[in-house]
Amino acid sequence: MASAELSAELEQSRDLVAASVQAQAAQVGVWQEHGGMGWWLSGLPAMAANLVVACDPGASDRQIGALARWMARRPAPAGWLLWPDQQPSRQQRLLEGCGFRPCERLWLASVACRDGDLEPGLWSPSTHEVEPGSSRQLIAADRAAYGSLLQACHGIPASLAAVVAQAFVSERFSPMGQASVRLQTLAFDRRGALLAAITAAMVSRPAAPPLGGLLWLGTHPSCRRHGLGRLVTAAACRWLAGCGVARIHVQASDAAVTLYRSLGFAEDGWLELWGCPPFRP
Repeated sequence: MASAELSAELEQSRDLVAASVQAQAAQVGVWQEHGGMGWWLSGLPAMAANLVVACDPGASDRQIGALARWMARRPAPAGWLLWPDQQPSRQQRLLEGCGFRPCERLWLASVACRDGDLEPGLWSPSTHEVEPGSSRQLIAADRAAYGSLLQACHGIPASLAAVVAQAFVSERFSPMGQASVRLQTLAFDRRGALLAAITAAMVSRPAAPPLGGLLWLGTHPSCRRHGLGRLVTAAACRWLAGCGVARIHVQASDAAVTLYRSLGFAEDGWLELWGCPPFRP
C-alpha cells in the first residue's frame, strides 16, 4: 500500500475511534480538542475512559507535555493512543517523562467493502457449534446484560461498561462536527444469555463515502473457540456493507488478529496504548 493510501487509512481509523469515544463522552465527562489533540476525560477508573485519542504532529512539545502532566496528576488512570503517523517516538519520549508507560499494541487493519477485495463468502460464519442460538441487534432492554458481558470479556470496571452499553446499544445517530455517527451492537444470544458481541460504527461525511468500523469484539471466556466471535463479526460486516460503507476498519488486540485476517483484513500499522496510574497525593 502506498504511503498516501496508508495515511488515508490511518486517518479514517482515527476518525472512527474518535467517533466512538465521543459517543461515550456524550454519556459522561467531556470531549475536548485543543492544539491538534483530542481527549476524553470522565474520571471513571479506567484508562480507556480518560484517553487522549489523537495528537497531531502540529502539536508542540510544550502542549503535549502540559496535557500529559495534567492527566498524570488526575485521580483516575489515564491513557494515550500513539498512532504510527503521528510521530510516536517523539510522543514516547515526552510521555515517559510524565510517568506514562506502554501497555498494549493494537493491530490496525482495514478491508474494502465494495470493490471485490473481500469475497462475500468470507463474511459467512463458520458452521460448527453456533447452535442453538442466534445473532441479533441489541435493544435498550439489553444494556445491563451487555454491560455484564463487557466486564467478563474485557475486564473493565462496571462504571465504564455501563457507559459503553448506554452509548452503543440500540441504534443511534450522533453528530460529530459535519459528520454523523451511527452505532449498532450485534450479539450472539443463547437462551437469553449474551455470549459474544461487537459494535459496528458508521461515519457519514459530506461528499465522501461512509466509513465503517468494528469495536469492542468480545466472547465470554466460557464460550471461546466455538466460532461465536466470527459469527457476530460477520453479521457486523454484513450490516455495514448493507449501509453502503466503503471500507471497514478495526483496532484489534492480539487475540483477534487471526480472526480479522481470515476475513480479509490487511494491516495498516500498529497503535500503541500508553497508560499512567492514578495520581496518589
